[in-house]
Amino acid sequence: MRQLNKKPLRPKIYIALIFIAVGVLFFIKTKQERKRVDVTESPETSQHSLPAAALIPHQANAVSSQDSVATAKKLTEVPTMNNTEFRSWIHGEAQSLNSTDVNTEEKEIQMKAVSQSLSPSEIAQLAEIVSDSNNAANDKILSSYLLTLRQNDDVIPLMVESAKKSLTDFGIPNAHSEAEFKHGQELALKMTFVDELAARSNTSATALNQLRSLASAADSNEIRVYAQRKLKEMGK
Repeated sequence: MRQLNKKPLRPKIYIALIFIAVGVLFFIKTKQERKRVDVTESPETSQHSLPAAALIPHQANAVSSQDSVATAKKLTEVPTMNNTEFRSWIHGEAQSLNSTDVNTEEKEIQMKAVSQSLSPSEIAQLAEIVSDSNNAANDKILSSYLLTLRQNDDVIPLMVESAKKSLTDFGIPNAHSEAEFKHGQELALKMTFVDELAARSNTSATALNQLRSLASAADSNEIRVYAQRKLKEMGK
């Protein structure tokens, strides 16, 4: 296997961070943005119902409340899908990563509901999508995102397996080349799993042990170094 140990890690981290930011930005609301929204005000009220609220406040608030409950129920309802349908759903949802016309708060609620309802076969499919270098980048981003959203320990072995595998040889990663870009993409996804294991380590002994295993046994030197850094930051 070709070694990339002599290449500095910092530029690769920059590429990784940019890639992840572009890929999952539309899923995440920052805390600052959340603080700007009144907790008693629904999205529908703030964007569409202000004139009605000004004229008939009690009636408008009641309608808005009913709409919010209905919307929340709809978002958390996860349809039953077979393997083929689930794979098509992932691809379709992944395409929306390129759209700006998306309610990110509602999308996050939906993705959390999906992540907690995943079947063992669906979890395995997500891991396969992430690990296959031939899959579309957005499909891989969404799949890794769903795995990290799921708070059950059943996803930990799959995250570890994906992070532990050696990086794909895309050719010589010259500066600004396609090989360098693809290398950065794949490295970023693996780092996402390392980050998730680190985040769970304070409450999960399994996550901590698996993070330690990556620090010593990951095929990629970049991942070993990154896992070691996370352990050091946590004082582990």
